[in-house]
Amino acid sequence: MLNNAGKKIILWSQILLIAGIALSVIGGIFIIVRGAVGDPLRVTYYNSTYLYQTGMMYGGRYIAAGLLVMIFGSLSTWLCALLLRAFGDLTDDTRAIRERLEDAAPAAVNVETPVAEEPAAPVRKRTRKPAAPKADAQENPDTQ
Repeated sequence: MLNNAGKKIILWSQILLIAGIALSVIGGIFIIVRGAVGDPLRVTYYNSTYLYQTGMMYGGRYIAAGLLVMIFGSLSTWLCALLLRAFGDLTDDTRAIRERLEDAAPAAVNVETPVAEEPAAPVRKRTRKPAAPKADAQENPDTQ
């Protein structure tokens, strides 16, 4: 039941795509037919006791509403199915990578923690001591 989850997600994304587009088209056609056959529908918006807006839904508006339901319903269904399919592909690819790594790895792997080496002493640069100033023989007769 829980095996091959990626393939099941892909299958359900295809079912969602087909059912969603079919329901969007059927709903849009139903709205268009209702507007063409039925009497105009009076729409009134109330907020507490004040009348905000009244209007008539007639054939042209029904056709526009039906077409919008068909177009945007199908697009939103396609987008949801696309994201679901991408997730299913991701899970399938992850499973395939995991199986390849398990096949390539040896059965018993010795894992040893590396021994930390002592850090080497820092290398010091040799610095020269400043040379003593040379005295002229004439100025310092004691050195001769």
